[in-house]
Amino acid sequence: MKGNAPSFLLDTYELKRRPVAVRNTGFARALAESIGNYVPKPDIEADSDLGSDLRREAGAYLEAHGRSEFNIPGVTFGARYDHSPIILAEGEGYSATIRMRRERQSG
Repeated sequence: MKGNAPSFLLDTYELKRRPVAVRNTGFARALAESIGNYVPKPDIEADSDLGSDLRREAGAYLEAHGRSEFNIPGVTFGARYDHSPIILAEGEGYSATIRMRRERQSG
């Protein structure tokens, strides 16, 4: 912070970051369980119609898993801190945000 921010800023850190951390670790856990708990059916390697059907089924499951792994915009692109006492909601005083930045730069 280098003395450029008010001291209460650190008090807001857990309030902002904890929900994001809980969400991210929950997503990671669910993703790991999705692949880690997958058990192929016994006849998946059979040279038969059943084996072919089971491979198609496994492929669909694994494809869905792969898509979900990379379909995480909230994790990839960041998070919202709607409940933070130091973040203004959109439309709630853009000029106040600019004023705070100018004060920080000049102070």
